Amino acid sequence: MSYLAFTRGAELPIVIVAIVFVFVYLRSRVVAHERTQKRKIELVERALESGVLDQATKRELVQAITGRAPRRGTHWLFLLGWIGLFVGVALVILGVDNDDLWPAAIVVTCVSFAVLTIPIASRELHARAHTEAEGRVR
Repeated sequence: MSYLAFTRGAELPIVIVAIVFVFVYLRSRVVAHERTQKRKIELVERALESGVLDQATKRELVQAITGRAPRRGTHWLFLLGWIGLFVGVALVILGVDNDDLWPAAIVVTCVSFAVLTIPIASRELHARAHTEAEGRVR
């Protein structure tokens, strides 16, 4: 009996656990980053409301809060999503005749599509948060 015959079918649970682990890790990093950003914005808002700052500094702070600065760090998620999507589609094509490959192909394709949409959703949420902050400041 070969090693491949012994482990047949054990790859899918390992892949699923790895995907869940990566998702939970990335989500925890995003939540931690959002908390830090929220604390920074609250600190700046308190400084603006205190009245101790001059007008030029207030304008710069308002622009910093409401500005459309590009979000960095999500480009690699976008790239990873595209690569995974192509790998998933290739696995779907190869898995047409192979019943063992089909479930993994579907999982990889769906998860890659989800990862591909994270930067887009993040940018949209960031833009909405800036719009709401701008409405509060003015």
